[in-house]
Amino acid sequence: MARVHFDFEGCTVPADIDCPPELFVALASFGVPAEEAAEPGPASIIVKSRAGKFHLSGPAYLSPFSVEGLDAVAGSIMAGLAACKSLAVPPNMLCIHGACASMNGNSYLVLAPFGGGKSSLVAELAALGADILADDVVLVDTQALTIAGLRIPMRLRQGFVKSAGPAMRDWIDARSIMRGKRYAYLTTEALTAGARPLTDIVLLNRAPDTAEALPLLEPASHGTLIPRILWHNMSRHHAPSAIAGMAARLAESLRGSILHFADAGQAARLLLRGEMSAATAAPRSLHESSQRDDLHITRTDRGAIIADDETGRVFEINESAHVMLTVLQKFDDDETAWDMLCAIYPDAPRRELAKQLALCLRQFAEAGLIDISRAQSFRINSESP
Repeated sequence: MARVHFDFEGCTVPADIDCPPELFVALASFGVPAEEAAEPGPASIIVKSRAGKFHLSGPAYLSPFSVEGLDAVAGSIMAGLAACKSLAVPPNMLCIHGACASMNGNSYLVLAPFGGGKSSLVAELAALGADILADDVVLVDTQALTIAGLRIPMRLRQGFVKSAGPAMRDWIDARSIMRGKRYAYLTTEALTAGARPLTDIVLLNRAPDTAEALPLLEPASHGTLIPRILWHNMSRHHAPSAIAGMAARLAESLRGSILHFADAGQAARLLLRGEMSAATAAPRSLHESSQRDDLHITRTDRGAIIADDETGRVFEINESAHVMLTVLQKFDDDETAWDMLCAIYPDAPRRELAKQLALCLRQFAEAGLIDISRAQSFRINSESP
């Protein structure tokens, strides 16, 4: 296994490589040079090969399965390099798996599971004149409420390429730098550099693939929108409480819609015509926050220290308690707050999570950090099936 250095967008990433030399040619076609490195140190990415299959792992990027073929592994390494670079973003930046496009003065953050149609939708939008800001890794500045992307070569599934119309195929051919069995990769020139104001979040939902199925937009509830943002967050270096605060900021300021579609082209034309704004005419504000102005919260390595100006008391809480207090302060709606906690801790058994929440609620109420009636009502809601 050889130690190499990848140079990606000004970020040098050390990697341990055990794979054919053709991989370096594939990465060079993406504009990512690599050179042998003798100096010791931990690798950010490890690539191993066995009978044409590659497995990638590392502290910044973990692949749960092997990928097959040079085009697939090259694209996966690009995602790994992007994840490494995301570790260097400022603390106010939320790094999300998604896509974003800008048009008609609006910029849309598009979220969906893997294979949900994000790349297909933004490609159709680009062919209609929109700017693609990101295809895979999205950077959201939660203070300035702007959106940008890492310059990763755009990846389109061959199924979409083959089924696309003549105009779309011409658009792809003019930008293609590499084709494999599963994907066609596009040059970074297909993406627009720079940040844009973020106005809308779109959650994609595949509609039945029938001739009668038309794109449909509906407002997204906060209980749906907030957990989906968290599920697609890629910056594991953010504390859960920080992520909760960032998501709350986005929900307070942005429009959110669910787009049901069977055809990416139809969905793109719907957004391009501006009909999305009819479904979400104005930002939906949350209930007024119950966060107290006289509480001073200081983060620590183990959680947080809370100073109560009203009583003069000081409390030290662990990270989990800090997460729960942050969510309770940010969201007065119990259902939204419970959905948020379930999204932050997706692997926790719900009964155990409710038990821990009940304990925190009782302690918060006894300390005067939250209203006792809120503690009682939330316990009932969270423990109900």
